[in-house]
Amino acid sequence: MKKSTLIAATLALSAISFGSIASDSVSKSPSVNGEYITITGSDTLDGLTTKIAQIAKDEGAKGFKVVGATGDDYLTVNAEIYR
Repeated sequence: MKKSTLIAATLALSAISFGSIASDSVSKSPSVNGEYITITGSDTLDGLTTKIAQIAKDEGAKGFKVVGATGDDYLTVNAEIYR
């Protein structure tokens, strides 16, 4: 049982891109045109936007649009990824 849990955790972590690991949190939800992605972290707005761009590129998206951002030292950025 412990081996299967370890293997599952390893596979799950290996599926995450390095850019999203550097952030504190990345979450996704479906939208009409693709999906929404929310990324949070202590990076700058440009840094988190670059991470969203990398995630969109890795997933083969046509493009993305930042639809909101909030925070001072700890930012939350919302974007829509177009498929």
